[in-house]
Amino acid sequence: MQDDKKNPSAAPSGIEAVPSAVTNLELQKNIQNTEQRVLSTDEKIEENSNKSVNVEKRISSLEKSLVEVKKNYDEVRKALNLPPAKEEPHSISSDKESLEKLKQQKEELEKQKEEFLSQKEKEELIRKEKEKILQEKIDQLFNEFSSLNHKDVEIMVATGKTASGENYASKALGAMSPETVKSLAKAFQLGIKLLSEILKTSPKIPEQLDSNISKEATERVDKIIDDGKEKLKEQKAEDIMSPDQKTASQDREAESIMTDTQKQDSEERAEDYNQQKAA
Repeated sequence: MQDDKKNPSAAPSGIEAVPSAVTNLELQKNIQNTEQRVLSTDEKIEENSNKSVNVEKRISSLEKSLVEVKKNYDEVRKALNLPPAKEEPHSISSDKESLEKLKQQKEELEKQKEEFLSQKEKEELIRKEKEKILQEKIDQLFNEFSSLNHKDVEIMVATGKTASGENYASKALGAMSPETVKSLAKAFQLGIKLLSEILKTSPKIPEQLDSNISKEATERVDKIIDDGKEKLKEQKAEDIMSPDQKTASQDREAESIMTDTQKQDSEERAEDYNQQKAA
């Protein structure tokens, strides 16, 4: 009893005290994890959609309210034999400002949605490109396996390592974990070459091999997108050309082709002449 009086913060009998320092630390970690969590593109699109729906409802409600308030205001002035107001009351002008802000917010959300959809499309292109690259790498790896003898392949299937007990280092994929080697050596042994078939029994293969593949896939997709933008830019420039400009451009292109053809013919004639002279 004396101890309890000396320490008012002591936990009641039968209840274990929780150290406040530990509790605060866990709380801080939870807050940090929440702040650090990054939404996926699909989650961003969903969040954007929910915001857009909410803004559209507010716009619709405010527009109806403005019409009703303006109507009532005009009727009251008419009933009082007052002339039409030259200026709107503060309540109406304030609501109009709010309406304009909501419309701007809606435009920003629409632009944001386009960016998210573009990002999602890019992510899908990267995913497909990663699969394509991974298939190329596996084809190269299986070519390496085909140069090994049957016993070496069986050892890799069993242990995931080489006959000398070392981790297998592929020219195509670099150093690989024994687990990955076992899965791919087994697929090779069974004659399974397609990535889609390999993933049925070894779904973690992409994660295990995704060291530089993501970077390479992203670079390929970025190049595809940049090339597409350049072509679109050229197409737009061509569309705004006048008929005379288009004709001049076509003439230059034809002249270039003619020059290349003449150059090739000249080279071929020179080669024939040299062969006849040598004979």
